[in-house]
Amino acid sequence: MDVDFIIALSGAPQVVKTKLLQIPNSPFAEFSQFFVYKHPGGKNIQIDFTPEWQSAYVPAAATMISSTDSTNLPYITPVDLLALKINTCGMRPTAAKKSRDAQDALAVAEMLLKHGPIVLTHDQKEAVRVGIEDVGALSGRDSSWWTSALQL
Repeated sequence: MDVDFIIALSGAPQVVKTKLLQIPNSPFAEFSQFFVYKHPGGKNIQIDFTPEWQSAYVPAAATMISSTDSTNLPYITPVDLLALKINTCGMRPTAAKKSRDAQDALAVAEMLLKHGPIVLTHDQKEAVRVGIEDVGALSGRDSSWWTSALQL
């Protein structure tokens, strides 16, 4: 399980991390390459900070942190999750992470298809085109299955 933040300001990820770590008795910690939220139940939840320019698109559910109600956190839609998983699949630095994204994308796609056709926005279609070959090679479903499932 992880949480992703899209950061719009240049250099902001490090500033945000520093501020979170400075909170008295902070529930946040940084371990080499990982920034985590230490859940009261004992689990560490990884937090990723993605610069806006690195994201294929900004999901409609994205909101300013300052206007977020901590009791009602925004979540991206399953279709956004699918599009972003496919998009990032080929960009991951390790084979294990690429495979994980491909398997995650397949699980989300199969879940969505049980409820009807997958309908992508223009931005989502552009995002999936970048990673469709990688997901096809790593998910156990070929590119033609993905093209059909995503109505490309």
